[in-house]
Parts: sequence; C-alpha cells; structure tokens
Amino acid sequence: MESEEFDESTSIPDNYICPITQEIMINPVVAADGHSYEKEAILKWFKTGHLTSPLTNEKLSSFSVIDNFRLKAIIKDFKESLSEVQRQKQLKIEEERAMKEKEEAYKVNLEKIQEENKANLEFLEEEKEKVKKLKENVEQMEREAEKLQEKVEEMNLERKISYEDKIIEYIANNLSFELAFSIRQSLRYIY
Repeated sequence: MESEEFDESTSIPDNYICPITQEIMINPVVAADGHSYEKEAILKWFKTGHLTSPLTNEKLSSFSVIDNFRLKAIIKDFKESLSEVQRQKQLKIEEERAMKEKEEAYKVNLEKIQEENKANLEFLEEEKEKVKKLKENVEQMEREAEKLQEKVEEMNLERKISYEDKIIEYIANNLSFELAFSIRQSLRYIY
C-alpha cells in the first residue's frame, strides 16, 4: 500500500482516512455497513475472520465491497491540490534556505573584507610610521650635512687664510717689507 506523507499543518477530512489503517485512502471501497475503507485493509479484515463492521462492530450482511470511484476521484484531486500547496511550501522553504545561505556567505565575505581592511589599515599605519621616521632621519641627516658643509667652508677659509699667511711669511723672509705689503694688498683683491 502506498503511503502519503503530509505536512503536520495539513487538515485531511476524516472521510478520506481509512478507519482501519488511519491513512488517507488510495483505493476506497464501500462495505455492507455503508462506510468507506481502503480496499486492501477491509479485505484483510474479512480474511482474518472478522464478521463485523470495523466502525460499528455490528454483524455485516455481506462481505463484498464496491469501488467508491467518486471518493477516489475526490481524494486524488485533494492530493494533487495538496501536492501543489506542499510544492509551493517546499519552494518557499528552499528559497528561504537559499537566502539564508546567501546571507551567511555575504556575512562571511563581509567579515573577511573587514578583516582584510583592518589588516591593510594596520599595515598602512605601520608604513606611515616608518615614513615619518625616515623623514625625521632625512631631516636629521640634512641638518648634519649643513653642519658638515659649514665646517668644510670654515676649513676652506682657514686653509685659504693659512695659505695667504704662508705666502706672506715667505715673501717677508725673502723680500723687503714694502714689497711684501704691496703683494699682500694685491692678494686681497684676488681672493
């Protein structure tokens, strides 16, 4: 016997359910008591020696059954409509699940991007600090270079003065005072 599974919220009319199997009927038949049963279930009821109605417990006048085509068609339509409703519910559930999965994926991606941005920001802050220190070092080196340049200029000036003094001393030792004075004057114009 085929078994249908329905959503718990599905309301199935009592006359669609076999009193013996307590399942929705697939092949309903009418017994002598006027009630409908699943064909396989009522025939098994009779084969096991029951001579009474499963519902009323009254003795049956006949053990023959008649196909209940009308109820079978109604149940078929009911199942088809339920199938569509259940299909729609299932689609909705799947859509919600897909949306949750997408949302979760977006959340994970967003967290990953935020972590990357945080790491990039930290890296940039570190690089900014390095650039600041390099700039300070360059400024310090420029100050030291200026001091060195001043020293070089002082040394050149001292060397120049020292050179002039040596020339004058040489001349003084070797020439007359007047001649030395005039050379000294002319050297001042040159330098």
